[in-house]
Amino acid sequence: MAITEVDEKSIQIIKGCIDGDRRAQKNLYTVYYAMALGVCLRYANNREDAIGILNEGFFKVFKNIHTYN
Repeated sequence: MAITEVDEKSIQIIKGCIDGDRRAQKNLYTVYYAMALGVCLRYANNREDAIGILNEGFFKVFKNIHTYN
């Protein structure tokens, strides 16, 4: 699957996040955690900083997910 393609399960998770569903937020976090942590580790000085960056990023995603198109 190309990165621009979104499967039906992901669409449902995103819709749940838009509605403020905590389970959907947890699912989104779980699905993308490893990939996002890998990206953060490339830019951070250590794992602790990378996890902090990751969590800040997910917070911003959840705060602004209503703008997802």
